[in-house]
Amino acid sequence: MDPEEEPATEDSLDLSVGLDSKSQDPVRTYLREMASVSLLTREGEVIIAKRIERGLLVVMKAITPSPIVIKELISVGDDLRKGVCSIEKIVQFDEEELTEEKIANKTKQTLKLHRKNRGVLQNRTETSRKACQDPKVQKAAVLSS
Repeated sequence: MDPEEEPATEDSLDLSVGLDSKSQDPVRTYLREMASVSLLTREGEVIIAKRIERGLLVVMKAITPSPIVIKELISVGDDLRKGVCSIEKIVQFDEEELTEEKIANKTKQTLKLHRKNRGVLQNRTETSRKACQDPKVQKAAVLSS
């Protein structure tokens, strides 16, 4: 040590809390904050899952009457029938192990429902189109906006 240098005293050292590089690490800060939050219980997880499912159902009910959605449903069903797309890209499977038999059965069920509902979907589209052309509906739309 150089004799002219003074030994560091407590007054000359910066001992303030929080300036250490470890305490400024964002990962450490995140983990410290996460440790202070309690985890969900099984019941809490079930409640949240049910709320999510209800929300998805509300969204599906809200968008299903849309002519755009109806046209897309018809188009997707037609693509499935023609073999342009796979059922795996359309339907969410719960099973972890998908066999060819399960895929074939789900494809058959989906095509049957599509065939059954195709006319209903087309009628809805036609009804919506006619309603939009009705002068009374157009006037009501203008008044409501």
